[in-house]
Amino acid sequence: MKFHCLRCGSKLRKYSHREFICPKCRYTHYVNPYPTTSVIVENEKGEIMLVKRKYNPKKGYWDLPGGFVDLGESGEECSRREIKEELGINLKELIYLGSYPDKYFFQKINENTFTLWYMAKMPKEKIKVSDDISGYKFFKPKSIPYNRLAFVNLGKAIDAYLKFKKLFKKIRS
Repeated sequence: MKFHCLRCGSKLRKYSHREFICPKCRYTHYVNPYPTTSVIVENEKGEIMLVKRKYNPKKGYWDLPGGFVDLGESGEECSRREIKEELGINLKELIYLGSYPDKYFFQKINENTFTLWYMAKMPKEKIKVSDDISGYKFFKPKSIPYNRLAFVNLGKAIDAYLKFKKLFKKIRS
């Protein structure tokens, strides 16, 4: 990776796996992951919504609705905004499930992401698919197309959710 100083424009020197230092003005540049959110939206039948990606990366693969966090935005705000933009629905309650690092290969660069995972119940609203996705489908847990998921950690997050749900149901009974 080649980086240039944001302050003086000099070429930065690698200091560690994520730190680059300017030899001229001593500015330190840290390479950090891009924050994203994904939401496991479940309908009243216990099915999980997946959306089909319309564009690369992973065009045609299944994904969870969500996206990149904007500056000054919380994970919850991002989740609600992305769901509204992609599906035209308003999520009421979001429950934080956890986080996973992942890779996002775009424009020949493999970027690091850090996804905040949430779950929400499907509101009683009509879905209006945006131009970011080519469609959506609710899947029964046993029929989730793991081999057609867009990103590595989607399967891990869905599995963790299903285990949590099973454990929560066991505790409540």
